[in-house]
Amino acid sequence: MSANVFNRIQRSTLMQNQIFGVVPKSAGQFTLPGEDDVARALGVDKLYVAKAAKNGNAKGQTFSGSFIFPDTHVNVCQVMGGEYQSGGIGRTIQWSKDTTGLFTPETYRSDERRSNIIRVRQHVAEKIVDETAGELITTSFA
Repeated sequence: MSANVFNRIQRSTLMQNQIFGVVPKSAGQFTLPGEDDVARALGVDKLYVAKAAKNGNAKGQTFSGSFIFPDTHVNVCQVMGGEYQSGGIGRTIQWSKDTTGLFTPETYRSDERRSNIIRVRQHVAEKIVDETAGELITTSFA
């Protein structure tokens, strides 16, 4: 789920009552439940909150930041690693012919800037392996 959806869930009175019990407002309860608390209350093993942002516009246009996962959906799925036969919804596949790790740092000279430029690259593809291992739930986020 996106960070916006998670923030709304953790601040909801129903979720807080489920986690902390019914606490009167006069008690001064200011603690918000964490990801593990919400996961336990929902009955799932792990809760992944997509907090990273991306540029939603095309290259060369003004930056338009948005979360990687939209506010309109929550994905409930089985996440596995390793061989495809292990199950799970998908895998991140890395091409590693010219690298030793997930990220490859590179340095090159830019004379117009009169400095060395450092960049990091990676070659990965996200693939759905078993779409029946997940359920996409539409939210009422507005």
